[in-house]
Amino acid sequence: YRIVAKRFVKGVLQQTINKTVPVHDLLIIAMGDSNGSGEGLPPFWFDQCNRGSASYQYQTAGLIEAQSELHTSATFLSASCSGASIQHLIDTDYKGINPGAPLPAQIKQIQDALRPPNGESRRTVDAALISIGINDLAFGPILEYCIKLSHQFRRCEDAPTRAVPSTGPVDSFVRDTKSKTTLGDLIDQLVRDLAPKYAQLADA
Repeated sequence: YRIVAKRFVKGVLQQTINKTVPVHDLLIIAMGDSNGSGEGLPPFWFDQCNRGSASYQYQTAGLIEAQSELHTSATFLSASCSGASIQHLIDTDYKGINPGAPLPAQIKQIQDALRPPNGESRRTVDAALISIGINDLAFGPILEYCIKLSHQFRRCEDAPTRAVPSTGPVDSFVRDTKSKTTLGDLIDQLVRDLAPKYAQLADA
């Protein structure tokens, strides 16, 4: 920006300074699950996703700005949503952890928010903070299942187990004495399934 500063003394122009001032504004976007949204650390400024300013993503953007000693500002744009899985970033709508109107896939939310007015160029994203995958590993169902089995098994991953499918990876786990598959086996399979999902996300 070209800045012109004029100094007047009793209405008389004493000095004129012309200077070019560079304006640095970093565009930082965020996508992901509860780890990115700030779950468990209210207050939330978007309750449908339990998204708040205590999230590490929000804090990171603020720290980058603070460390510049006022020479750089940071524009922060987040679509992170508690309970989200990888597909909710790529191409699948999601109602949020506190159900509401379906939210578009997070990549689309970011694209829509960054759509420039006609004739303007789209801003370049300087950094993307992404935290995703824990729900694809059925973190919640595993935790619930192991708590319930804590009095029966020293290691819940050794328990004969059957997975109850849902629209996501797993809805829940149930103990099945007839099963030759353990919880550990099921977790190993979920881990193996992550690699192609991350490849899809990278392409998107």
